[in-house]
Amino acid sequence: MLPVSVSSMASDVLRGYWGQRLLWELGGYVAVYPPTAHRFDRIEAYPFAEEKDLHVNVGRLIDFLLVWRSDKHSFFETILDLSFAMAEEGFWTEQDVKFTAAWLQDLIAVGYQQPRLMSLELDRPRASIGHGDRKEFVPRKLPSVHLGVEETGTVSTEIGNLIRWRKNFGNVVLVMFCSGPVERTALEWRLLYGRIFKTVVILSSQKNSDLYVEEAKLDHIYKHLPKIFDRYSSAEGFLFVEDDTILNYWNLLQADKSKIWTTDKVSKSWTSVKPTGNSDWFSVQAELVKNTVSTMPLETRLN
Repeated sequence: MLPVSVSSMASDVLRGYWGQRLLWELGGYVAVYPPTAHRFDRIEAYPFAEEKDLHVNVGRLIDFLLVWRSDKHSFFETILDLSFAMAEEGFWTEQDVKFTAAWLQDLIAVGYQQPRLMSLELDRPRASIGHGDRKEFVPRKLPSVHLGVEETGTVSTEIGNLIRWRKNFGNVVLVMFCSGPVERTALEWRLLYGRIFKTVVILSSQKNSDLYVEEAKLDHIYKHLPKIFDRYSSAEGFLFVEDDTILNYWNLLQADKSKIWTTDKVSKSWTSVKPTGNSDWFSVQAELVKNTVSTMPLETRLN
């Protein structure tokens, strides 16, 4: 159920506060899990008015939820009681109260069993903790998900590195081609590189909509890349790698993002062809290559 009397930009967040407060009535907690849906991340400028319901009222909403109590004896009555109280306080309108009641009627119609209330736990006095019972715990490492890569260091060092890497690569799109099955690797690649780069686009010879893997042929990759360039037109750059490579991105902090990066020297990156039958076309291409090579650093052009 989503509230409809507030802006669409704030409705899901407002429902989250409402739902968490109701969990307290059951002795429940909020758990955070990885996303189960993927979407195109299109950066758009949203006017403040569309998020006003969230930014302006969130402090008052939190204070209200902390002190709110219900004297109802069933969970569904408690839900309706909170929804009505939030309407009285102006967090949403009477329309959302009516929709809440209709939603609860649907749950009853399908045979949903109400959980038992445990709201008495909210105001139960807590046992005092003496000075001798306190113990300070300082984690020495910040756990992170990697593919066999171990990072060491204190929490402050790890966070500092993450901020520095993100600042350098946060507007760079990583494009990866997977030559093998993606079922066991696509998520790991995104966990490994997604915290650093703007986004991770995964290509493979077979499309997988569930893992958001796009179909492309490695030998025709040049046909697919312009589509990615157009999709992320605001990106500072694009980095293409294959899945047989582990990218040590921390070694690229000083690299010039205004240049073209390649792992091979130019002389080892091209192949010789015979101009028979297409001499004019190859002559034009050769001139374009020479012009491009002439703009590269001297150490790149040397054997």
